[in-house]
Amino acid sequence: LSATEVEMHWRGILVANGCRKSSFTTNDYVKLANILLLRDYSVSFHRYPDMPPFAPFADWDEAKPSQSLRWYVAYHSVKHDREGEFERATLAHGFEAVAA
Repeated sequence: LSATEVEMHWRGILVANGCRKSSFTTNDYVKLANILLLRDYSVSFHRYPDMPPFAPFADWDEAKPSQSLRWYVAYHSVKHDREGEFERATLAHGFEAVAA
């Protein structure tokens, strides 16, 4: 659910700024990384001080916009093949998606 919310916000930002496509991909979304400074932020869960901060966009690479987001790859894999890819639905990927 968190990953779908991220996609919805990415799409909303692009549409609000004049992009008029019927379908968007991470090739479009990655263009927001620099504009929104997404690679520069991290999220800490203060109730869990032993967990390191999550920086869900730190490694987002324009050359491989989908593959460079581990939590997004997991989300997309499970979305399209729940039975075969369910082991990718980890708690860590969930935390990264929530942080995103």
